[in-house]
Amino acid sequence: MNFRMFKKLHICFFSLLLAGTFLSAGCTQKNKGEKSQSTNMTQPKNTSADLPSVVVIMKSKSQSKANGTIALTETDSGLRLKGTIKGLDANSGHALHFHEKGSCKGDGAKGAGGHFNPDNEKHGALSDKKHHAGDLGNYFSNSDGEIKVDKTFSHLKLTEGDKAVINRSMVLHAKKDDFTSQPSGAAGKRIACGVVPKIK
Repeated sequence: MNFRMFKKLHICFFSLLLAGTFLSAGCTQKNKGEKSQSTNMTQPKNTSADLPSVVVIMKSKSQSKANGTIALTETDSGLRLKGTIKGLDANSGHALHFHEKGSCKGDGAKGAGGHFNPDNEKHGALSDKKHHAGDLGNYFSNSDGEIKVDKTFSHLKLTEGDKAVINRSMVLHAKKDDFTSQPSGAAGKRIACGVVPKIK
């Protein structure tokens, strides 16, 4: 090998070595940039507040087959009721109320007492200016005999104040509420009842 060829090979080798060094540096820089970007990315924050919530288990009463669960959640807009009650006749109407006592004792859930009524008002519809705090309106089953509840009541609270329903009971009646008859709307037997449990 003469000197000229050796010189060319030496220059080629040096060029390849230099190119490899730059390429490696560029990759390292890119990886560092990617790592930095990943590290600095802000994780999405959970902006939803921890809202007080309990589940009411509705059990059959008065020899009915009605049963289900309804979640009660305190929101900024009021008390939200969401759940399902099943075991009903298809396409039937039923009144739902909060009752004053946290008990479902007795076959007819007599232990629940009367309607929750801290302001000593007359029984009525939600559209009335005055009504029992426990008046929740009528609900209608679908063709499968299930009632789907998802409604928020601005006048109720879960845990605090005189409108709090904690440690009271929720009762489903055999018939619709007529919103006129006193003191219970002539809604018939109590066919399902559940106690609103205390938050642990």
